Amino acid sequence: MGSRARHPDLPALSRRHRNLATSLAAAHGHRLLQDLRCLTTLLLHLANQPGGRALAPWATGLAAETAARTGWRGPRWGMRPPTDPALRGRALSSADDILTCGTLDDAAAAFGPWLQTVPHTASGSLGWLANRTVMTPTLTRIIMAAHAPHRTLSHRLDTHLGLDAPMCRLPQVVPTVLYRAHLRGLFDSDPDTVRLFASLCLARAHPQSATWAAAAAALRLPAELGQRTARACSATVQVSIADYLARLARLAQVLPDLNYPGIEVSIRHGRTSTEWFQQWAPCRPHTHATSHAYALTWQWLHVAHGHILTSPSWLRPPTAKQRALYRQFDSSLTAHQQQQLRSALWTKS
Repeated sequence: MGSRARHPDLPALSRRHRNLATSLAAAHGHRLLQDLRCLTTLLLHLANQPGGRALAPWATGLAAETAARTGWRGPRWGMRPPTDPALRGRALSSADDILTCGTLDDAAAAFGPWLQTVPHTASGSLGWLANRTVMTPTLTRIIMAAHAPHRTLSHRLDTHLGLDAPMCRLPQVVPTVLYRAHLRGLFDSDPDTVRLFASLCLARAHPQSATWAAAAAALRLPAELGQRTARACSATVQVSIADYLARLARLAQVLPDLNYPGIEVSIRHGRTSTEWFQQWAPCRPHTHATSHAYALTWQWLHVAHGHILTSPSWLRPPTAKQRALYRQFDSSLTAHQQQQLRSALWTKS
């Protein structure tokens, strides 16, 4: 084959592409440096606030320089950074740790504790922050995500006392009777969603559950369900966070002394057994074998206080039709049938 003729404009096009790539890389690098500089400036201001030094041990060196610079408007770290190179390096490192988080959620969670140090002013926390640094698009996204209601609640759960119920005593969804006694009317959300959120909050209060996704995993729930529920309920709370946490602490004190993971295991075993169902079925005339899945789900929701999406009756989350058929089964049960079903798996023949 003969050699392919080179288009006369290819060298020029290649140069333009290289120049464009170089320009884009330079612009991206400039944005990263600007984000780093602006966030570092903000952290320097926040480190000087009460509670800031607990987040940044390096901030102890700021005290003397702040005192020397403080006039009526305070130090202007963005225009004139600290003179100590080591202190500047540690502040830059703290900012870089936030900016290099894998996701926006992770970055917001990392910045969240800093947000709690912002003083109360007439302009609000967002106004105070904007007056002390340049709000780049990246920094704005992080701050707004950290400022979301479920982020604020996350920080309060991390520091609130009285929510340390053992994980084994936490069901996936708090019992209805406890919801009615302690949480009814606190949220403009469906009661079942609030019951799930309460369990997530109690799990989130444990040190090993640093995120809503981790709290959901600790309750043997899908991570995405935990994140979605936290966002939904945090946006519909009708009382102060302090009031909600006080109610939640009282609920935690009266949780049944039961091993819910162990109960879940027993009910899961019932999926491959029909003996317990056959012994229970005669108390409900005309019960078909197909109701085995609904009876097992009833135990999952009312005995283990599990979430319907994790019911062992189905190999995957139930469809809308399956959930509707289950609700028909549930509403058809008499008090006696419920009492018998509650103990069916544990009744010896």
